[in-house]
Parts: sequence; C-alpha cells; structure tokens
Amino acid sequence: MLSSLPVFACNAAKEPTTPHGFKDARRTRSSLANSWPLVAFATGERSGYDVLDVDPTGLDWHHANYDALPATRAHQTQRGIASPI
Repeated sequence: MLSSLPVFACNAAKEPTTPHGFKDARRTRSSLANSWPLVAFATGERSGYDVLDVDPTGLDWHHANYDALPATRAHQTQRGIASPI
C-alpha cells in the first residue's frame, strides 16, 4: 500500500526528516519506507485522502458538529481523534 501513497520519513518526534517536509513526499518502494523510524503520507490533493485531526481543545467542537461531518472511520489517538474525511 505504501507504494501507492506519497510518503515521507519522520523522526520519533513525528517531525519530517526531509528538507521540505510533506512537500518532499514521493511514491516509493515499501522496503525503503520500512527502514524509516516513522512513515507519514501527504494528504489532500496529492493523495486523494483528507484527514480531520481533532486535538483535545477541539473535542467539544467535534461533538457539537459530529452530525454535520461525513460518515467515516475515526481513530482515537493519544491526544484526540483522527478521522479520514
């Protein structure tokens, strides 16, 4: 699956290790990406995926607007919710 997404390497602090961050995202072989500490992929037009990342300060907004959001999968994270939309 990684070969179909524009990916870029991140360090353990989730910071891009490329000079231009997500703008350096490229489709690459899974074997190369598997050697990176963390792998991230570009969202939006580059990949066709949109993601709504809700941090703790936005949870009240998320709960208040939940019915207006498209039906999608959501993932509980350490700090909030991540939902591809």
